[in-house]
Amino acid sequence: MRRELVSAFVLAALAACLFVTRPLVAEPGASQPYLYQRAGQGIPGEIAVEIETAYGSRDARPFGAEGFEQGARVRTSPLRWLTAEAWGGALITAGAYKAAAGAIDLHVAVLNQDDHAVNLSLGAGYLFDYQQVHVPRFRVTLGRSWGPIDTSLAGYLEVPTAEGRDTVDLVLALAASYRVAPWARVGLEAEGQDLEGFWEPEEAEGGAKLILGPTAWFRVWDRLYTKLNVGAVVPATTNAPTRIAPGVDPAAFDYGVLARAVMGWSFR
Repeated sequence: MRRELVSAFVLAALAACLFVTRPLVAEPGASQPYLYQRAGQGIPGEIAVEIETAYGSRDARPFGAEGFEQGARVRTSPLRWLTAEAWGGALITAGAYKAAAGAIDLHVAVLNQDDHAVNLSLGAGYLFDYQQVHVPRFRVTLGRSWGPIDTSLAGYLEVPTAEGRDTVDLVLALAASYRVAPWARVGLEAEGQDLEGFWEPEEAEGGAKLILGPTAWFRVWDRLYTKLNVGAVVPATTNAPTRIAPGVDPAAFDYGVLARAVMGWSFR
């Protein structure tokens, strides 16, 4: 299983290395350079299609430490202030298909830094997760750019609609990147996941987790791009997990590694 995961990341890295010296355009679609932070300020008329491979994500961990996800995402911005996303994914564990999930989200840009000094986006959506639970979710994203430097701060609230799950799940995320070339951004992404674990005695995902790791965005060829992130998962609290699937080692909720690779194509 790890062999397939490593192969996916190696292929993405090789694609970037092979094409970075080719003629490139200057960042169309780079308003969405991060893996976990997606604000509502897109390029009008742009459509992006992304293929994602992920390991150790928050939704996959309840099924064990060896599973990975294969997914696809479509994003469109009919207006500069409105972005819509649809995502579908399959969870693979022990070399076999385990479950499917899907989500839809809308992001509305309320403020932009040209007129109000900061970018502010509000989002709302719906997730049907790998445990077949309906999860309404909401997002607030605050961001600003200073020349080549871009920053983003986001807060997420999820409301799982099933017994044995938390009343709400809270996530706070921070990302920053630097444009080292018209075709490349490098930076960091950090998250505090399931922060309700700091005050709730029980927490479905096993308590609050801190995530930190490098992130990168590369324009590979014309409108083809790749995004890469690897992060350390560090438990901040030790609440007893209630979301864990039967037969799964509770260690899956302790220290770990989270990784995600995306190959995408944007067009108008």
